[in-house]
Amino acid sequence: MVLALLTACSEPKTGSAPKADVTTEGWYAETVTRLQEGNRQAEEALRRGDRDGAGKLIVENEKAGQRLLEAPHPTLAATLAVSDTDNLHARMLLTNKHYGWARLILQKDAARWQHWTPSSEESQRRLAAAQKGMAEVDGKMVSGR
Repeated sequence: MVLALLTACSEPKTGSAPKADVTTEGWYAETVTRLQEGNRQAEEALRRGDRDGAGKLIVENEKAGQRLLEAPHPTLAATLAVSDTDNLHARMLLTNKHYGWARLILQKDAARWQHWTPSSEESQRRLAAAQKGMAEVDGKMVSGR
């Protein structure tokens, strides 16, 4: 009985050590660079009118971006690259008239920059761009075009 009382009053054990900062690992910086290059390739494919190629690259880029954002505190470079991927994806969805999905992606991007600390000129510019994109989508949804 005494053992049960002592066990119940003790502090719970967390069971794990603090996680290492993955942003300092080599794979993280390599993934950011790959994502930035993938975004450039997807942008170029869009300019050439290769929507299928751009779409394939965007899907691959999103997987890399998800991995980068799993870090407790992603780097600014990683967050910018993920934001670029999201914007490419939203643009693709707009051309296909998938307005709801495009708006959702832009809304996620706006939330990302609204809560970015420390706030900077770049984070405010990105927030304004996402909000402008949402307004554009809203207008298209209302007009049906």
